[in-house]
Amino acid sequence: MPPVPPSPLPPLPAVFLRSDARAMGLPVQRLRRTDVERVGPALYRRTDRPLIGWASVGLPEPEHGRPGQHLWALQRSRPQVVFSHATAAHLHGLPSPRRPGPLPTPLDVTVSSGSGRIRVPEVRARRRPLPAPHVVELFGLRVTSLERTILDLCVLDDPWDLADVVAAADHAVRHPWTENGRRPPATTPARLESALRELGPFHGVRTARAVLERMRVGADSPYETFLRLALVDAGLPEPHLQARPRAEEWDCPEVDLYVAEADVALQYDGESHLTPERQAADARRDAWLLARGCPTLRVNRLDHREGYRRVIGLVRDRLEQRRADPGGP
Repeated sequence: MPPVPPSPLPPLPAVFLRSDARAMGLPVQRLRRTDVERVGPALYRRTDRPLIGWASVGLPEPEHGRPGQHLWALQRSRPQVVFSHATAAHLHGLPSPRRPGPLPTPLDVTVSSGSGRIRVPEVRARRRPLPAPHVVELFGLRVTSLERTILDLCVLDDPWDLADVVAAADHAVRHPWTENGRRPPATTPARLESALRELGPFHGVRTARAVLERMRVGADSPYETFLRLALVDAGLPEPHLQARPRAEEWDCPEVDLYVAEADVALQYDGESHLTPERQAADARRDAWLLARGCPTLRVNRLDHREGYRRVIGLVRDRLEQRRADPGGP
């Protein structure tokens, strides 16, 4: 005798709570059929409904590996939680380091001081003050504000380090480039400083102060931040970001980084530089600068993996050459 097909499910969302099913008169036994999958404590997924991917909202796949519906259902079952730290960084579109290995990371949530403990598998909960301005709504979820999220990142360890948090802060204060020109930044250094004062003492406050001291406006990618920090940590002069090495000439092209003391431009070649059109434009820019005595060092991901040793050495050689021969090229 063929198996009896399950009765149609009521209009439940793709991910739902056991209480949702109970409210619609669905017996617990019905949740054991093949068209329903248990994905957490009192949390279920309809296998006949596709889950919406993060790409549909312009975000990469997160380290925690869960679809947005899981976050929505968790917040419905625990209304006091606010997504924070690395989970909030992903929701804000901040660049995040990737942890090696296939294991998903826990979801990061924060509840207000004095709230009860949150004990949910694969959820890392913290109890801290949550002033109203530190909570915003993104994609229908309650999330820590961009400024608070950057400060919260300062308490994390592996895979986050100081350079990763500075890169996230640089990303937040940059003026994003578009075909119609630069857009206003998502936040400003002044707003981050204000959020730090509002938060008061907390574990990680020294790291937060260091991040705010080292962030700069102008980095168009995390790798430009990493390169800038590597040069400074090597004792070299801090480069200018999105600079025009010969600003007195109206047609001077803009470069990613410019070390004025060495009169050398640095250009980070990411994936966007691989098209024939972009390569031709890069070649014209490099030739324009070289004709005026300013060479361009092209930097790529291999340099990043090697800690920018090659670039540091070339900039140091150029700097020493100019100091030894101030009148030279």
